[in-house]
Amino acid sequence: MGNRKQEIIVDASFYSLATILTQGITLVAGVLTRRFLGPVQMGVWSLLQIILVYSTYLTLGVIEAVSREIPYHYGRGDDARADDHQSRFA
Repeated sequence: MGNRKQEIIVDASFYSLATILTQGITLVAGVLTRRFLGPVQMGVWSLLQIILVYSTYLTLGVIEAVSREIPYHYGRGDDARADDHQSRFA
């Protein structure tokens, strides 16, 4: 049991370190981007970021629903309904 606890602590530490490193890189990239781009280019960059962020909402939760619904129906033994979901969203 102690080995599993140690493994969880190591994994959590790596995840925390990766998160902090990602935030630091994002901060540096943001500062450098604003330093080297002029006002017009910064406006274009902001517009592109808005388009990219809102385009992630185009799935409207379909991916999350499918990844939950298909295993749920297979687990209940309702293979026909799971296959129906799978063929509809494939």
